[in-house]
Amino acid sequence: MSDLEMKNISVLIKPSSSNCNIRCEYCFYYDESTNREVFDYGFIPISTIDIFLKKIFDLVTESVSFLFQGGEPMLIGIGFYKEFEKIVKKYNKNNVRVNYSIQTNGILLNQEWTEYFYDSNYLVGISLDGIKNTHNKYRLGKNKSGTYEKVLDAIDLLKKNKVQFNILTVVTNE
Repeated sequence: MSDLEMKNISVLIKPSSSNCNIRCEYCFYYDESTNREVFDYGFIPISTIDIFLKKIFDLVTESVSFLFQGGEPMLIGIGFYKEFEKIVKKYNKNNVRVNYSIQTNGILLNQEWTEYFYDSNYLVGISLDGIKNTHNKYRLGKNKSGTYEKVLDAIDLLKKNKVQFNILTVVTNE
């Protein structure tokens, strides 16, 4: 293996920058974004992804894992992920193993998204902070109401469509 090759690469991508469709009371990324000169860099251009993926597949020899998180990574839209996957196929000339995962609050999850996640073998991480009262205390929708029921609906949809998922929980004193 030369100096310019790597067996395995894991990449964390924030395609929506600090954009989010809810406002969690404890969100570290929101706090960090308020301290930057530019709060929100907007959605990542697909042209940047093309350059980036070419470089990744020039380096990797065995496997690459792409994890999308945010802000809320689903805000960029499903078209971004479909195009991302096309570009991966374009540059993956050596047929390295590719893994996809996404960490989401689940609010935007619908049938189209779950079918896509199933077909592309995504591992979906859903943010759910325990029981209803605990979750709704910190994970507030834009109208300042809790998001617990919407998240449970998203989990049911993932189960119904046999999408692999896990739960990310923030543990607080409550």
